[in-house]
Amino acid sequence: MKMCSIDGCKERHCANGYCRTHNYRFKRYGNTTTFRQVQAKGVTKGCLVDGCNNKHQAKGYCKKHHYRFIKHGDPLHTPYRDKCSIDGCNDPHYGKGYCRTHYSRWKHNGDPLITKIKYNTTCQIEACNSKSRKNGYCEEHYLKSDLGRMVSRLSATRRRSRKLKAPINDFVGSDWNDALEYFNSECAYCGNHKKDLHQDHVVPLSKSGSNTKTNIIPACPTCNNNKKARLLEEWYHKKEFYSREREGKILKWMGYKVIGNNIQLQLI
Repeated sequence: MKMCSIDGCKERHCANGYCRTHNYRFKRYGNTTTFRQVQAKGVTKGCLVDGCNNKHQAKGYCKKHHYRFIKHGDPLHTPYRDKCSIDGCNDPHYGKGYCRTHYSRWKHNGDPLITKIKYNTTCQIEACNSKSRKNGYCEEHYLKSDLGRMVSRLSATRRRSRKLKAPINDFVGSDWNDALEYFNSECAYCGNHKKDLHQDHVVPLSKSGSNTKTNIIPACPTCNNNKKARLLEEWYHKKEFYSREREGKILKWMGYKVIGNNIQLQLI
């Protein structure tokens, strides 16, 4: 059985050649003597580093210097600059070699010397001198733009879907662009080509429909307002503009396949 390497100690070996007691002293104070013996040799309870009055933690160092000793092998190791690296700046270091001010400029503008990025401060609409807010527009004109209207509708639909606890709620702007391309920017029901098309849920949200790509098609305001919360088979077949071809296109968009008079769900 291996024993402690300290002369006169008959305890069983634990680690580093020492028993449990001497190993603890070695890890704690850097030697195998007792703390009282260390004090007798002139070592105080404070940190051994000159000028540091912090409380002793381990191996003769305070918590900060002990961490540096364990991590870098040197209690005086300083991984960063004491001052900002910008010439003429004497502020203390904060991050990435910069003081707090220059670090903030670097984080927001990409350059610690840029105080503020200059933007086009006026709306891009002629004769409008309002301050630019989003995509070069002021707040009013942004909401009236195609992008602003689409974002507003998407946000409103997501909120309504969450409120009605829709099974799927993952519809995004790119899905709407795909739907417009598939239906040639026309109303999927009547075929009218209008600029302001609505996003209609084939299976209404109030009837457990999903707010997802395969359940949303473009519809003119007239068809969307007339259909309301009715299902496709309850409403579309009774309309004068009913088209079997357009119905098949809608069902295909939803993931169904029409064979004769039968409708089958396509499995991918």
